[in-house]
Amino acid sequence: MKNKKKHIYSAIPLIFIVTAVISLSGLDLHQPMASAESEIYYGKTTSSVTTTEIISYNSYTEDTYHDNFFFSDYHNTNTSLINVCAPEAGADILGFYDRYCTSLISNWVSGHTVGSNYIYYSQTNSNVQYIQPCIDSLYASMGTNSIENGTSRTQYQTGLQSYVQNAGYTISFTSAMSGSIPNISTLSTQLQANKVITLYMSGYTYTAIGNLGSTQVTYTHSTYSGNHMVVVYGYRIIRYYNASNVNFRTDSFLVVTGGANKLTNHYILIDTSKTSFINADVTYIY
Repeated sequence: MKNKKKHIYSAIPLIFIVTAVISLSGLDLHQPMASAESEIYYGKTTSSVTTTEIISYNSYTEDTYHDNFFFSDYHNTNTSLINVCAPEAGADILGFYDRYCTSLISNWVSGHTVGSNYIYYSQTNSNVQYIQPCIDSLYASMGTNSIENGTSRTQYQTGLQSYVQNAGYTISFTSAMSGSIPNISTLSTQLQANKVITLYMSGYTYTAIGNLGSTQVTYTHSTYSGNHMVVVYGYRIIRYYNASNVNFRTDSFLVVTGGANKLTNHYILIDTSKTSFINADVTYIY
């Protein structure tokens, strides 16, 4: 689903940050990062700091490509498995492509078509018997926690490739980074070609976007330390304009799911002051 819309209001542009809530304790946003990507292991999240940001504007335009109801969204139910964001992300990707490659998850049909839309089935108590074995298998093939706590990018790719090849298919990984951030143009093209992206982060922020349509919007940022992996299945680009119709701010968000922090209507803002992007791999199964 892609749509573009523009709304016009009267307001004076104003941006400010308000510290709102600190949840849990022991958060260290300045912990040292690994010196090489091969040493980064994804899986363990930590406590969060929450801030709010209020933006005032006269009008805005918005480009979106996503639908929160039309994507596979699986989670681990095996309490003996820990640091499972990589196997969960892998399972979400398998569920997405199972629509086209129907043997990726045994005895499982990922969804059904309604009109021009494909609706993915959510995980329930009755169908977890098909999804959890997939997560268990990925946990083993990726060697999660076998070297360090979590799963490295190499372990993730090797394990997912092994699983996909055993199912009779091929998988490719192509980086979509431009310097220190994901390339939104590349991601847009790949997402609209029915591909998804594995996103690797070290210190990251989920953002909840308040209701647009007035002359003011509130962003709620929840910032975590630790290394985390999610799946990108859409984007949302919002351009704000002042009373002179000057675009004074553009925010590009990635629509994500996967891992321990599945948050409905939450987004990753492409902003290195809020998230350290390690890599973004277009992950394609065929």
